[in-house]
Amino acid sequence: MRYALVADLHGRGDRLEPIARAAAGHGARLVLLGDYLDAKVSKRDAAVWRPAAELVDHDGPLWDLLAGRAAEGGLLLGNQEERIRDALADPGGPGAASLRPLLSAPARLRAGRALLVHGHEFDWFRVEGGVWAPKAAAPVDDEVTFYGHSHQPALIRLTTSPGVLTYEVLRAVEGVAVPVDGAHLVNVGPAKDGHWLLYDEEEGTVAFHGGAPVAGGRCRVRLPREGREGRDGRLVIIGGASPRAAARRLGVETLFVEHPARFAPHPLELESAGPEPAGPASAGPASAGPESAGPASAVLGERALLLDYERDRGLLGAMAAAHHRESPLAGALSMTEPGLLPAARLRDELGLPGASARTTGLLRDKRRMRALLDGRRGMAVAWAAGTGPADVERFAARHGYPCVVKPVDGAGSAAVTRVDGPAYAAEAARLAGPEFIVEEFLDGPEVSVESLSFGGEHVIVAVTGKGLTAGFVEISHVVPAPLPPGDLERVGDLVRTFLDLAGLQDGPAHTEVVLTAGGPRLVESHDRVGGDRINDLVRLAYGVDMVEAAVAWFAYGERRVTAPGEAARGAAVTFLTAPLSRGRGLVTAVDGVEEARAEARLVKVRVGPGDTVTAVRDSHDRLGYVLADGPTGPEALARSRALAARIEFTVKELPQDGEEPGSADGEEPGGAR
Repeated sequence: MRYALVADLHGRGDRLEPIARAAAGHGARLVLLGDYLDAKVSKRDAAVWRPAAELVDHDGPLWDLLAGRAAEGGLLLGNQEERIRDALADPGGPGAASLRPLLSAPARLRAGRALLVHGHEFDWFRVEGGVWAPKAAAPVDDEVTFYGHSHQPALIRLTTSPGVLTYEVLRAVEGVAVPVDGAHLVNVGPAKDGHWLLYDEEEGTVAFHGGAPVAGGRCRVRLPREGREGRDGRLVIIGGASPRAAARRLGVETLFVEHPARFAPHPLELESAGPEPAGPASAGPASAGPESAGPASAVLGERALLLDYERDRGLLGAMAAAHHRESPLAGALSMTEPGLLPAARLRDELGLPGASARTTGLLRDKRRMRALLDGRRGMAVAWAAGTGPADVERFAARHGYPCVVKPVDGAGSAAVTRVDGPAYAAEAARLAGPEFIVEEFLDGPEVSVESLSFGGEHVIVAVTGKGLTAGFVEISHVVPAPLPPGDLERVGDLVRTFLDLAGLQDGPAHTEVVLTAGGPRLVESHDRVGGDRINDLVRLAYGVDMVEAAVAWFAYGERRVTAPGEAARGAAVTFLTAPLSRGRGLVTAVDGVEEARAEARLVKVRVGPGDTVTAVRDSHDRLGYVLADGPTGPEALARSRALAARIEFTVKELPQDGEEPGSADGEEPGGAR
């Protein structure tokens, strides 16, 4: 049997007639995969009953042809037909009799080893290369699924290897039959633009007509597993103490890759703010969250590779490949900002699940991220690429002040500048470097969304409230963020949509969002857990260690978080800053640390008498932090702020560049802000 498959006609009868003639010439049965009608109402408006004339334009010849298809079982419902059916006020009113057979079709049809559907019932994600594909938990052996809905002709092959499902977008030439042996997803393309597909069931081939399909792209997704049998569980971990510690706790074999300057031969005592109180917290080694690797050490049963993983790309790939041949790897990951792209490249080279280098690069390059969101309602933000002050001024002339200038690949709020007028453009451009973006100022409270993705399903684990300086440096975090349920839902929907657009299907993400008067807007995102002790806050509030959950997923396919949970309590961190009114100063005394430490979960002070400090320009200028918990988020934040206020830095201001020695003010004591 041959089938001429048509989807997304949207009422264009003039497009269907030539397709029907061509199908007859091939001896093929014509089947329409939904959205053959074009609803005049939105999904939201379909909740109100209306007469047929308000729902769809009458087209006698097309409706007669469709009725014939329906009688022969050649129609499948799409979301357009469901919308019309649900809103049709009187099935017996004018035009309703002609519509009735067109709205009574089934939702799916089986033809041999093929499944025919419209596709609106699927969850979707964006495969590398731009193709939208249905999320599949695992392929059905040898089944071909034909669909439409996304208006993109595409041929996708599904293959499985131990623990991994791979989507591969194949190339095809218009009119040339392509074998579909094995599991495939096939989007037949929009008939309103002349696309249709010929499926030969006996030969097991498909041929695209009306244009070639979208070509190129691949995505590998981790599959869940029942247990830990087999040789799964080996990981490459690039930089950072926290994923190594998690791997050790879970019994995961690792190839640990670290920069030689950060490696130490002795075991590292990791600081932790565990989920249960254990008496007064003490300060551990310095750490700024996942971006700060700290010294590393060899551990029994662990292989260590010392090299500059950002520069020695070829050597890293060769060593990891040799390890993979000897002891097959289940995944590669990093929680450090410099290690994200090297880990993604390894995944691409070794065929491992997780974000591709394309996806990780998109998240790091703010130009690419903004371009991805251009034109998307509720997501787009005005922006422009820049290389000098004139670009800032041109943008402001078009969009107004204030605006924001930031490096294209920055982190930790470094060189992010609010520009309130033309006088500040030159300095902002200088700080941002040779390439930057300038974007509209997003006015409103900022939060970050901590998520874990499991084979394309994005679970929002927590939303973190932020306190910021005027220069966008974070000076406090609180979990859970004190937001009303409606805002939490909108923020979660925005982040899930963005992760699908970016092609992130597995592992953690840390996504920053501003709640503007027009709705939530994305600031940036990273395929790692959040820094600044956010994982500790999440663990205290929700009992979820996101680093450990990511390691368990990549190593074993073990899903440790199934749905958003309720916070058991609140947790917050307040960062310590120098009480400076000018550029830099000399610390002469630090008081109140032990008093704060006696009541806090964790206190860290990074400076002492004799150290030079600066006014806060980015995250590295902060002097430490105080972490506390409480019954709720606001109570935890108030507690951490109160304890931080007990720590007092006495700082003598130093002359700025070009200033005469001795002209600076004297010592200036002050509490942490």
